[in-house]
Amino acid sequence: MPIRRIAALALPISVLLQSATGCDSKAGSGTNGAGAAPAADVPIRTVKPTLRTDGGVTVHSFDSTAFAATTQYVVESTPMAVLDNTDANSDSSVARVDRAVFLRDRSFVAYSRMSTRMILFDSAAKPIRILARFGTVPGDLGRNQTLARTQHDTLVVTDFSNRRVNYYSSQKFVRLAPLSSVVDERANQLAGVLPNGTLVLHSGGRLPEHFPNGRSKHDAVLMVMNPQGLSGLIGDIPDITIATMRTGWDGERARMALPLRMGPSAQVIVWDSLIATGNGESYRIDLRNVGGKVVSALEINMPPRLTTIPMRDADLAYRIAELEYIDGKDAVRGEKLRLRKAWPVADTIPAFGGFFVSPNNTLWITSFPVPGDTTWQATAFNTRLEMTGRLTFTGPGVPIGFADDRLVVRIAGVDEVATLRVFKFRPK
Repeated sequence: MPIRRIAALALPISVLLQSATGCDSKAGSGTNGAGAAPAADVPIRTVKPTLRTDGGVTVHSFDSTAFAATTQYVVESTPMAVLDNTDANSDSSVARVDRAVFLRDRSFVAYSRMSTRMILFDSAAKPIRILARFGTVPGDLGRNQTLARTQHDTLVVTDFSNRRVNYYSSQKFVRLAPLSSVVDERANQLAGVLPNGTLVLHSGGRLPEHFPNGRSKHDAVLMVMNPQGLSGLIGDIPDITIATMRTGWDGERARMALPLRMGPSAQVIVWDSLIATGNGESYRIDLRNVGGKVVSALEINMPPRLTTIPMRDADLAYRIAELEYIDGKDAVRGEKLRLRKAWPVADTIPAFGGFFVSPNNTLWITSFPVPGDTTWQATAFNTRLEMTGRLTFTGPGVPIGFADDRLVVRIAGVDEVATLRVFKFRPK
């Protein structure tokens, strides 16, 4: 939905965002400042960016040598905890967990959109409390929800199934607010909560309703909802590239749209008083104010990583195995198998795969998970827009949550039954 349609709202965005001060604030102006360095004897090596202007926006630019010049973080080889309770009937099961949100005391909440359960783990990664289960009474969760934390460790869940926003402390359910005036139902993913309580939502990764033949790029919508429940669109952000394919189910010819395998997808997160957005087509992260305006940007000048034949083969093997698990090995033939093999692949790997903000306000940008890779990286930035660290992880799994000195890695096969490992890391 284009930005110009904001004018059709009954209330202007400046009214919807009551008490939203500092709309043009720069990173670092929020309540948490630049974020404290991790407790360690090793000094943190920050790399300052080179500044340039692009269309009136100040771009904080780095070259690829910054990766080696900044602090190198070492992940301990042995996890401090392994969470492998995959019993779906157990309250502490992590089988479907796909995100972990850390609090300031190093406890964390693990949750899943599939199992609709939120589990609180203490700083030693031991389960201590079930904060929410599936249901419809206040405090329960429906099937369509996402989670974020405020700067003061309030947990916020947008529950579109039950049409409400739930608020929790680390101890219990606190209150709810209705989801009654959402202007675009596609924007059902919560990217975070701004300091004044405004929720930021987006529609990243969704297939468009209308699309041309061939390959085409599409935007996601970015939306805000203030504490009074009033919402407004604040912009469009680059999202997925799709390709159309001809299908022949039961002899009928049809056209279907699919996102490119290993293609770009919108990443959005609230970082202090700003909104970080990007889709990985290049290593650029736009930083937006509460009105959606790009006020600054982070950029790393590095060549794109080409999609190789071994990457394509590994991705295809996984997708066929996934289909065999769902439908049975004997059923994966004919049109099903043809479509899997013909699914278009991106020419280059996205520059990044995920955004995380740790409790000390460090932005972590993780590399895209490439099939067959056994190593991934994460790059840290403070709110002065300096690079503060580079972490390299070797082993199976993908990151689903960052604290200031530890992270949670999720390991799952084609059955999507997960185990979680919690690792500490330190500056080298």
